Amino acid sequence: MAIYAHQTAIGVFDDDDLADEAVDVLRNAGFRSGQIYYSGHAESEKHGTNFWQEFARVFTSDKPPSHEALANQLRDLGLSDDESRYYDNQYDIGHTIVAVNAPGREEEAFDIMRDKGAHAPSE
Repeated sequence: MAIYAHQTAIGVFDDDDLADEAVDVLRNAGFRSGQIYYSGHAESEKHGTNFWQEFARVFTSDKPPSHEALANQLRDLGLSDDESRYYDNQYDIGHTIVAVNAPGREEEAFDIMRDKGAHAPSE
């Protein structure tokens, strides 16, 4: 999904391995680890989550967050209520979320993710 909230591109992946590949390509394209956020149900040690630590905790804590807490975090990123619910639902059903803080390079970041399998809400 090509969301450019606060200079951020966000992609939803059906496959953790494809999300991993996207992160590798993003890094090779010059995006720093601190710009890339990864959240999957099989968290990978190789993905730094120092960018948006609070956001990461919402997705990766052992205790499931309340929907309101998750929605608030996503709204803080500039997403609408509908977009927040979309990502919440996508994560809940097992998809991996990759977000990139990419000022001026949002389209490039999303194109990389799309090439590796990220999809839009209507797909």
